[in-house]
Amino acid sequence: MARCQVEYFVELARASSHIASTQSTATQRAAIAETFSEFVERHGAQDFSVFVELLARRLEERRSPEAASAVRHDVCLQLSVAL
Repeated sequence: MARCQVEYFVELARASSHIASTQSTATQRAAIAETFSEFVERHGAQDFSVFVELLARRLEERRSPEAASAVRHDVCLQLSVAL
């Protein structure tokens, strides 16, 4: 996990800022979907679950627990749809 914190530092900072700044549930979901899609496009799926957890923790640190919960929830939805 420490390697991913360093390797994806910029993506985590940008994504947590973007998601935390959303004004509605719809824009939050769109920001989360965009973040997930961009990550997999750039880096593949190997570290995706670690990235999601690190992103949720960043959002909690930003005092955005609802956004952190949405990130964790949306990844579960995406995984169930993919299966």
